[in-house]
Amino acid sequence: MKLVLVTAQRPNEVAGLHTKEIDGNWWTIPAGRAKNGKEHRVYLTPTALSLIEESDGYVFPSPREGRPIGRNCLAQLVSSKMEKKISGEKEAKEITKMPYYGMTPWTPHDLRRTARTIMARIGIPDEHAEEVLNHTKEGIKKVYNKYKYDKEKQAALIAWEGELIRILNRDQQDQCL
Repeated sequence: MKLVLVTAQRPNEVAGLHTKEIDGNWWTIPAGRAKNGKEHRVYLTPTALSLIEESDGYVFPSPREGRPIGRNCLAQLVSSKMEKKISGEKEAKEITKMPYYGMTPWTPHDLRRTARTIMARIGIPDEHAEEVLNHTKEGIKKVYNKYKYDKEKQAALIAWEGELIRILNRDQQDQCL
């Protein structure tokens, strides 16, 4: 979950991360694993690198040798910790809230929304934040703009990491008071 939050990447793409996809401070998500079918480069901040430093092969290996954890494993983990109740005639599952900390329901994918929202708050231009999240360009931009935005993605992820650390340090100080 931490790596999803710090990189702002899709949980299933993080779950399939293999060390062969990492070159220095850059992680290249192959087109075949990216939601939009396009290769995507992600700058790995010091925090991100510290989360994967000891890995060899799949960063999140499955108990089945030679494979990563399942693509929905993180969502299932979070979901299993939430209270559920059956409601209505369709017996649809309604997630209420986590039985601890008074949290409202969330999924690992929501960590991307958190990262994106805070990137906007700290002044990262929308276009740069959207590139970090590997959202598909729309319309004419998709046709004419082939720039990869590596420098801007790096700056955005460094700024996001700094803000995340600031928030965590503030919360730890508040707990001590």
